[in-house]
Amino acid sequence: MNTSPMQMVVAGLTDERMQKSFKDVLPSNVTVDRFTKVTLTAIQSSPEVLEADRQSLYQACVHAAARGLLPDKKEGALVVFNTKMPDGSWVKKVQFLPMPEGIIKEMAKAGVSAYAVSVYEKDELEIWNDDDGQHVRHKPVIFGDRGARLGAFAAGKTKEGRSYVEAMNMDDIARVRSRSKQKDKEGNPTGAWKTDTERMEQKSALHRLRKRIPMVGYEFNDDEDSDVDLSQPAEAVVATQPPTQTEAAPAGRKRPRALQAVVDAPAPPPEAPPPPDDTFDGDVI
Repeated sequence: MNTSPMQMVVAGLTDERMQKSFKDVLPSNVTVDRFTKVTLTAIQSSPEVLEADRQSLYQACVHAAARGLLPDKKEGALVVFNTKMPDGSWVKKVQFLPMPEGIIKEMAKAGVSAYAVSVYEKDELEIWNDDDGQHVRHKPVIFGDRGARLGAFAAGKTKEGRSYVEAMNMDDIARVRSRSKQKDKEGNPTGAWKTDTERMEQKSALHRLRKRIPMVGYEFNDDEDSDVDLSQPAEAVVATQPPTQTEAAPAGRKRPRALQAVVDAPAPPPEAPPPPDDTFDGDVI
């Protein structure tokens, strides 16, 4: 009997060893059952993931679990990149990359409440500094014409009460977008920068904000581009390889928990006997 790629992935992710890997790194508020179900649903809706390197897919899933984020395309997503190997060949690899909701969730776990919004010409916006930090007052136009979009900002407040604001005007955003892999041969934006522009702009602001806020005892992975494209075909994108077991943490610095989980993750389990049909119906455990 021929085994489909989806059947192999279902068998691999529900394998006892892989389930233990998830359990070891998932936060207490996310069950292994829920994480597995969401992950398989996401994979089923993204056929390109099934065509990518299987080991990188399993590593990406462990990476998501370690960060306590679901690959549901809201908190984060499993994204396929064409990766150039040392021998010059190209291999499709899977990476887990957080979305704005995932960044906000991670910051909340570190005691920082954050959000990001776009700003339009007719909105009222005031940003000021004082001894308690940076502050923002934004009054958007809810009904009616808001005018041209002027940029985006992200704001965060620590549990100690200090606040931070990261504002990006359209020139700032254009510089981020110009460094993006998401453009055609003429340099025009493609992918999510074209189809989901505001969300990408907000993510860029959140990404910068997160880098600025000191979070003692909590390290974030800095492994995602603020402008990653979740819709562009893998053939159009180049990315670095996922971390391997030979990589060492920089001297004097602990490796972030999520990255260490990927490094420590066991090799993908051998392909187990597949379920009886090609369809994943959500009942995985």
